[in-house]
Amino acid sequence: SSVKGVFCGHVHQNVAGVLGRVPVWATPSTAYQFAPGSWIPRPTRAPAAHREIEFSSEMLRTSVVNW
Repeated sequence: SSVKGVFCGHVHQNVAGVLGRVPVWATPSTAYQFAPGSWIPRPTRAPAAHREIEFSSEMLRTSVVNW
């Protein structure tokens, strides 16, 4: 497959997983994070953050930067 990874936002959490053989990352919020696993979104004290993505045809790297 030519798909190297899937990224999504508006999740308010830093989450990583695999779908089939493709890595999947959810991106934290630049405002506030939600409590993991909560049915009703509850802000936590976790810092605001963003995800940096570096890629080329040979590699894919990502990391979360807390503010």
